[in-house]
Amino acid sequence: MKILAVFNGVSETNIPFENFMMVSDLEIDKAVCTFNGVIMSSALGEQTITTTEAQAANKPGNKLSGLFVIAKSTLEYRPDIIHVHHALSGFVASIVGKVFLRSKLIVTIHTDYRHLYWLHKAFIWLNMRMADYVVCNSASTKQSIKNAVPSQYWHKNVTVIYNGVDASRIMSRTECSDGITGSQPVRMLIIGRLVSAKGHDVLLKSISLLKEGGLDVFVDIIGDGILKNSLMDLVRVYKIDYNVRFLGLLGRDDVYARLAGADCLIVSSRWEGFCNAMVEAMFSGVPVIASNLDVLVEVLGKENGLFFESGNADSLADKIRYMTNNYKIILERARQAKQRAFDLYELEKSSSAYAKVYRNVSS
Repeated sequence: MKILAVFNGVSETNIPFENFMMVSDLEIDKAVCTFNGVIMSSALGEQTITTTEAQAANKPGNKLSGLFVIAKSTLEYRPDIIHVHHALSGFVASIVGKVFLRSKLIVTIHTDYRHLYWLHKAFIWLNMRMADYVVCNSASTKQSIKNAVPSQYWHKNVTVIYNGVDASRIMSRTECSDGITGSQPVRMLIIGRLVSAKGHDVLLKSISLLKEGGLDVFVDIIGDGILKNSLMDLVRVYKIDYNVRFLGLLGRDDVYARLAGADCLIVSSRWEGFCNAMVEAMFSGVPVIASNLDVLVEVLGKENGLFFESGNADSLADKIRYMTNNYKIILERARQAKQRAFDLYELEKSSSAYAKVYRNVSS
């Protein structure tokens, strides 16, 4: 059985790519295709891909030529199953596979369908219409599609497979005898692209409010994106330059090291599909303060962290203040979250679930 996984691009932090790479079955020949063509094929004995190769795979000459490359690579590889993850690249591979190769098609949806722009929704809907199997990365993602798609078009073969995370790479939280109630400053972390959906502006406003109230907290921002300059301007406007550091993109091991040294992770998202960074914090035993999105409550567990009203800086400031005054309670919730992570989100569980889907589709 030959399976082609199609992505716009891959990187060291691409969890679906890592999940696919972990699928182990002697009867499966795997290949990965991006805008730059097939970059990994187990048929060629290439079971791993370097970070440099992954970064290069994200940089086609242009998107149009990249789509032709995906079509050509799909025809040349002739997969029995095509597994797509992104709207446009997935649509091209789906058309080629269904029309010319009669391949089976699996579509994974990774985000809240309601917040996508109309063209993105259209491509995903078309992919689902062609699919033999649809996978959602959370029950909330599944519900967002079900609410938006007319019942007569709802796909009968839909399942939820949570993203899996390689827990063996994650460092446990650094224990501190006095925690944040002692002489050390409150050290927070936020991880993600600098885009509106992640709500960095809400966090910056809350830090300003806390500072006005006499509580100094510090945050490291890991990630890059189109809003970086705007967020840096906000830091200056709020006069919190001393409290905020922009660290840019970091390698995963560096991210894990900084996560282990943090007092909490902030997830200030306005919408999400899953939030891998939050699950990584759960494995590390680091407390989480998150917006009260259904998917974040689903993934973290409603008793395993603190939740604030999404988009509300005052609410977030209140939760940070509560954490500083009740850190032992928050740590106990983090321990519960860590157990939940090992119960639900280990990489092997996700890969095994996908292997089962592949076998079901091929039978």
